[in-house]
Amino acid sequence: MAQPKIGRNDLCPCGSAKKFKKCCLGKSSRLVETAADPDSARLAEPHLREHMRREAERKRRFGEVRPLISTLHQGHRFVAVGGRVYYNRDWRTFTDFLLFYIRDVMGKAWWDVEMARAAAERHPVLRWFDHWADASTQATRETDGLLTAIPDGIMSALLLLAYDLYVLRHHAKLQDAVVGRLRHADQFHGARYELFVAATFVRAGFDFEYEDETDTTCKHAEFVATFRPHNLKAAVEAKARRRMVTETTFDVTTIRPGVNALLTNAAEKATDIPLIVFLELNLPPEDAQPPSWITEVRQVLADVVAVREGRSPFAAVIFTNRPHVYGLPGEPDPARHVYAMWPDVSGLPEDLIDALGNAAHQYGNVPSRFPDDFGLTA
Repeated sequence: MAQPKIGRNDLCPCGSAKKFKKCCLGKSSRLVETAADPDSARLAEPHLREHMRREAERKRRFGEVRPLISTLHQGHRFVAVGGRVYYNRDWRTFTDFLLFYIRDVMGKAWWDVEMARAAAERHPVLRWFDHWADASTQATRETDGLLTAIPDGIMSALLLLAYDLYVLRHHAKLQDAVVGRLRHADQFHGARYELFVAATFVRAGFDFEYEDETDTTCKHAEFVATFRPHNLKAAVEAKARRRMVTETTFDVTTIRPGVNALLTNAAEKATDIPLIVFLELNLPPEDAQPPSWITEVRQVLADVVAVREGRSPFAAVIFTNRPHVYGLPGEPDPARHVYAMWPDVSGLPEDLIDALGNAAHQYGNVPSRFPDDFGLTA
């Protein structure tokens, strides 16, 4: 009986979601061709292809995040996150776990202190948590006993922060110093955006190492990332515009992006490798396509380049707007926007920009259930 072969244009069996010819062809063909039992290989092939399909779908939704590791044992749900294992009888969904996990990361002692404050004076994370609890009372209870609801902006802000914390620890990239800053209300927004940017680079499949924060001899970026397909290194800086949200209605055309100082500061980072800047605008949401702020940020970026005699200090600038906190209670999470700009001479390959753009758009995709609920890897 002829042994089934993997075609050059088939998905690679290693689960990379790449074509076989662009991945393990040559490295693994000998293993494919020397299977001890051709009949077993033939029977296993549909299962292998199904696994590959599921893995490709997982990566399409969640990027290069490591698979969720979880199991049920003697009535307890176990979840592995990096080198840590958590367990509980009451976690029926991955969302249940994330709501526990964010409290664990922030710390019980800190959480108890914040809970003792008046509701309006609590840290943003606890105010978001209070909102989640209130919104849950309006959720629909399904026949299996689970509550279902479409997360509004504040619910999404809490859930996505918890998931980014999970992703970074699962990849051994969660810094204690950033968590420490996250606990301080006046540093929260900047620290939260750094977590988003780092998790985006995880989703995009980069390796990265944080810069030495104790080195005060120069200004440096948040981390140095390596794009694996080209072994290309780039310094990465994260900047977030902070705004006070005190109203529920806005004329968005009257609110300026205000990014000149942030871009100027980012341009001063010391680096001899390409510099990629992520910049959060924190503007109210817009239905307009493209959003009205694009014209202004393009002009501001051009001005920053002009004062440097036309030489851009940036290999790329990626503007984001994640307007969770502007959302109305009970209404769907407001639309997010990502806008990337890079000079022709940046030296960045197009697939690197595509990888970052895709990863930024994958923000918002969070597994809701555990893998064994579906019989697949999540």
